[in-house]
Amino acid sequence: MMKYVGVWMMTLCVVRLNGTFSNVAFQKPATMSSVFDANTIPSRGVDGNTYLCTVTNYGDMEPWWMVDLHGYFHIHDVIITNYDYLNWWRYLHSFTIDVFTENPIGCARATPVQCYNRTDTLGPSETVQFKCRSPVIGRFVRVKKWKMVDPYDPLTLCEVQVLGTKATAPTFKDSTTITSSWDYYGVDLC
Repeated sequence: MMKYVGVWMMTLCVVRLNGTFSNVAFQKPATMSSVFDANTIPSRGVDGNTYLCTVTNYGDMEPWWMVDLHGYFHIHDVIITNYDYLNWWRYLHSFTIDVFTENPIGCARATPVQCYNRTDTLGPSETVQFKCRSPVIGRFVRVKKWKMVDPYDPLTLCEVQVLGTKATAPTFKDSTTITSSWDYYGVDLC
């Protein structure tokens, strides 16, 4: 005899617009400045499931979340889905979407190019498509809050989709004059 046990729901968000852009962030490695608990880990932001979300910890006064696209892409748009749990949706406000060619964690020369700056709050479960001012080439996409109401104002993201097309890796003209971190750390952080 078969018995109904339950349903596990997942929403897969891989987007194609006119057959040219795709979600290049889906299931790519993500990290964040802090983690609220074991259920709000960074990978929740790129898992295709809008019901499980990332949340930074209370007291993190410079919260951010970042995805490594594992390649260089022309980034045209970033789609963000907000939380809808109690009043937690109100925490997604005052943030920038920045794009880097180099990992800003451990690479002092990594310089962001701002894709978008949002000042007001996204609504509960609201999904917004942010268009970069112009296509930006990059590998790392970071969402960072720039205004905190108080220490109990975490960064919350339920899904981040990065729409782009493959690009060639940028070249750095001054790479011969900058000392590599490989000699110091045993790994090249840039």
